[in-house]
Amino acid sequence: MAASKTLTTLFVNTLEEMPALNPERLVIVGLPGNEWLAVLMCPCGCGVKIQLNLLPKERPRWSHLTVGNLTTMSPSVQQLIGCKSHFWINNGEVRWCNR
Repeated sequence: MAASKTLTTLFVNTLEEMPALNPERLVIVGLPGNEWLAVLMCPCGCGVKIQLNLLPKERPRWSHLTVGNLTTMSPSVQQLIGCKSHFWINNGEVRWCNR
């Protein structure tokens, strides 16, 4: 499992504006107040792109709170296949769940 890291948040309005992903970035897609997707690379280093739904009426869904360029996501993120990573993003910091 990778060491703890901090993710900085970048906001874009559309997927067409999505920059290349890197392991230190969380990208939130949508207009302010109407964000619909969060995207990041798996922090374990496996290279998988993780997409988290932010739409309130869809399931599963995550919520986010961003202060400055650091985001807290809820609930935790768990990969059910592949690397099986399970972690929280709290104020930009990746916090691994105990296995």
